[in-house]
Amino acid sequence: MTNGHSVYDERAEAAILGGCILERRVPLEVPAVGELRRDDFYLEKHRAIWEAMIYVSAQGQPLDPVTLRQCLRQLGKMKAAGGAHYLVGLATECPAGVEIGRYAGIVRRYAAARLLVDVARGIAAKGEKLTVDTVDDFLDRAGADIIEAQEPLRRSTATTRGLWDFGRLFGPEQSHEEQKASEFIPTGIYEIDRDCGGWPVSVMSIIGALPSVGKTALALSCFAHAVEQGIPAVYASCEDKASKLAHRLVKRSRADDLRDRKAWILDLPRLTPSRLRIHLAPLAREGVRLVFVDHAQRLRPDRKCNGRTEEVESISNDLCAVAADLNVALVVLSQLTRSREWSPLKTPPIGSLKWSKALTEDARFVLMLGRAEHQLQSNAGRRVDYRHPAWFDVAKNSEGPTLIRGVLMYEPKTFAFVPPTSAERSQALAAYGQPEPWEGVRRGGTFGDL
Repeated sequence: MTNGHSVYDERAEAAILGGCILERRVPLEVPAVGELRRDDFYLEKHRAIWEAMIYVSAQGQPLDPVTLRQCLRQLGKMKAAGGAHYLVGLATECPAGVEIGRYAGIVRRYAAARLLVDVARGIAAKGEKLTVDTVDDFLDRAGADIIEAQEPLRRSTATTRGLWDFGRLFGPEQSHEEQKASEFIPTGIYEIDRDCGGWPVSVMSIIGALPSVGKTALALSCFAHAVEQGIPAVYASCEDKASKLAHRLVKRSRADDLRDRKAWILDLPRLTPSRLRIHLAPLAREGVRLVFVDHAQRLRPDRKCNGRTEEVESISNDLCAVAADLNVALVVLSQLTRSREWSPLKTPPIGSLKWSKALTEDARFVLMLGRAEHQLQSNAGRRVDYRHPAWFDVAKNSEGPTLIRGVLMYEPKTFAFVPPTSAERSQALAAYGQPEPWEGVRRGGTFGDL
């Protein structure tokens, strides 16, 4: 049915409400129905009845025409709900109570369509008043508003989220081992994949390190490993051009091996969470499972904020929503503060992340990277061109155990981190945290000669 430019399905809305009454089911007991919001219903009488259902359910009362009628009278919305006769007739006219989950999907789609129409009208109205000074803000806000209008469609479906009873959750059709295996993407770093599983899917992860330590090199190594394993992946950079990143990838892998892979580089300096979502949404249909976001300090919020702390909180929350909505492992590269309270010759602590409170609270997996070689006084002013070690810690892992003191070797010629030999790993761990740790090693001709 249409009313001017508003589209809705009155029968689907009534079927949801009638099905709940007919089966005496609390709306939240049906996952797809529990995801509905008041404004998803177009007709005011259905909105009033929905509010009464939620209120009655919250009071622990049985859901039937008697309790709903009493509640509507208390709220003063009996007339708005169409009267007692309409309320009783809902249950008798419901096509099939068992199908209310499917009807909820129909209602959500129409709600998203109405929101998008309203957003389009607002964009058109603002577009008529554009100036040179407001065009950039207009483009950012338009993208964010379009994404926000699709919120009803981004809510979880009945098959994945909602209220589960143990009979269904632990039924024979549920394979928990397969579910666990599907929630991680391999990093290509043996110790992390063995002990922690890899990058967790549907959440935000962080790689933290000082500038020039190798965040981009580590992320590109993990990105290339995933691509070589046939996992569709995206590398988004707010600073480096696609040609530069391609050059670094070719140093590690042959161009012929990468050409036909399902992988993309997003080169966009003015990146916001909504723009990232717009570019990733069609790629999600291509099966994208892993996304890296480099130079996170250059990300911009989708909305106006008061101060940098609020901006980072907004960006962090929106990135978490992108990971969950698109069901991807989202890895963000974050710089550290230049605090002198911790030694640069050690793996930095999680608290050294810039704006660490907002980031570490939202992130489910945090990898901290330290590489002292380029910071040694003896190397000041010259490029480190020999193979040398780096240390890493999994400082936070909400999906499993953490990992303290892993070792990788950095190859400057290929801009890549590679696994160490047993001897290299032992030497690196023995020298960890010592001042000028590689002076003795280099004199012995171990790392410097490789």
